[in-house]
Amino acid sequence: MNYDVNQIIQTIREIRVNIVGQSKSPHKYLLLFTLAKLYERDQFLPNRFPLNDILERAFHESCKEFYPECFPKDFLIELPFLHLVTDGIWELKIKQGKEQIFRNYQKKIDGRRITKNRLIETIEYGSICEEWDNWLRDNDLRRKIMAELKRILTEIPSPDSDSKQVPSIPRLSLNSHECAEIHNPFVAYLNS
Repeated sequence: MNYDVNQIIQTIREIRVNIVGQSKSPHKYLLLFTLAKLYERDQFLPNRFPLNDILERAFHESCKEFYPECFPKDFLIELPFLHLVTDGIWELKIKQGKEQIFRNYQKKIDGRRITKNRLIETIEYGSICEEWDNWLRDNDLRRKIMAELKRILTEIPSPDSDSKQVPSIPRLSLNSHECAEIHNPFVAYLNS
């Protein structure tokens, strides 16, 4: 098939990302780079990516590649896994019988926000749209996509860099030591 590489690059550049101050969040780009690497390892990989240890480990490897001074666990995979849907290139297959539970989480009914465990509870897998699936299966296009993602990711400063910019990686979960220091029960609940 003949693909317009410039259109593919434009699609990557149009991905909507969280911006804090002047810094872009790298999460969506990191997930796409991770998927490209998975396709690189196995061109016949099924287009079904459950939120499991395999995907998370691959995601953290990508994080370490671009941000070696950061702890990979600080990069929350649930953020791009959920929010990449808004760009029309990623879909979530909700588990049968879990549709209403997922919608309640989306609407934060009863104060319940979507977490990694809640995604695992309600989502069978995520899949890339057919167009992206075809692009990532093509060796030449995949290399070009990966090159563009690398270019973008190298332009996004690390949260520990001396760039004087607001950290681009939101920290939504605290470790147990940090939670113990919080005396406001409501804040502790939100961060649990």
